[in-house]
Amino acid sequence: MASDFSQKRAFHSRNSLRLRVCLVVFAMCLATALSVFLLGCVQTRSLARRQTRAEAETAYQGIIVLVGGEIKPGQETALPPGVLAELAQAQVLTGLQRLEICVLDANGSIAYLFGSPDGAANDVKISFMPALKGDTVEIHGGVAYSSYRPVYAADGKVIAAIGMEVDTSAQQADLARTRIFGAVLSLAFVVLFTLASYFLFNLLSRSYFRRLTYADALTGVGNRNAFEADMRRLSARLGSLLQVSFMALDLTELRKINDTQGLNAGDKHLQTTAKTLSAAFVKMGNVYRVSGAAFAVIFVDQPAKDIQKAMDGFTAAMARLPGQNTDPNAKVLQASAGLATYSAATDASLHAAFDRAAHQVLTQKMQNMQDE
Repeated sequence: MASDFSQKRAFHSRNSLRLRVCLVVFAMCLATALSVFLLGCVQTRSLARRQTRAEAETAYQGIIVLVGGEIKPGQETALPPGVLAELAQAQVLTGLQRLEICVLDANGSIAYLFGSPDGAANDVKISFMPALKGDTVEIHGGVAYSSYRPVYAADGKVIAAIGMEVDTSAQQADLARTRIFGAVLSLAFVVLFTLASYFLFNLLSRSYFRRLTYADALTGVGNRNAFEADMRRLSARLGSLLQVSFMALDLTELRKINDTQGLNAGDKHLQTTAKTLSAAFVKMGNVYRVSGAAFAVIFVDQPAKDIQKAMDGFTAAMARLPGQNTDPNAKVLQASAGLATYSAATDASLHAAFDRAAHQVLTQKMQNMQDE
């Protein structure tokens, strides 16, 4: 149960961290994409307005060339027919939706030299007034751009005003398409970058979470999850294996060390035991810490004499370690070990064989207690 709980906790920890990373990446990408998208919209709109303004300026300069010498101060009559025809042609060539030229008559009212006064709305007439005083008026409407500019005489006085309206519906449509394309591209960027981060996180964190799931945090050897996973893997391959052996080990005096010397001393005792086990059975078997003071070693297709020799080496190495025996004269190692080999005739499963090794450990512990 503890193993299952630990495995589920590691699994949920990985999923939780993966979800948090993906959410952070998604939020960062979304913020970046939204900022770029909004900035792009502003820049595109600004560029469109500058382009429209430049087109209007070009049209204005061309009209000034046509009418600059034809308008006289105080003139209230229409321009000559030839000039009017040229202005009509210029309006078509420049794509102006509306073109009007006006002056102030003797009564201070607007008199049109070109363009239909009946077709001009009141707000258009009002917009001419600042232009007739020397100011430039620009109006950016939904699908149109209007500009009202003064016409100066040779002495620098304002003698007339030119009103132009440019149809910007095509530009607005292009701008709308650009915004839609930008939004789709930004969303695609967010999704693709988030997915890439998700898979990259999985790739980079796989080994870390594997250690978190299958390695004992204190000793670095395999934990109970790793032991059970290998037992399942070996059980599926029993038909192709020559021999599977188990060593069970219990640190009999770990509790005494924890009580008398402190938990740090007990942890060091566990770490030393795990290190000695790994060194003794290197390339022979896999070492696991299966519970608080219990270790296990799985041997696959290893001769019994080699296993016994390695166990003797481990026993000698443990006996040489300082502080292993509270009694300097004691010859009994402060660990109980058992060894068992799987037999299809007597063992219902690999766990049954390991239980026989664990039972040997229990028998040794009881014998040691009787000897004391």
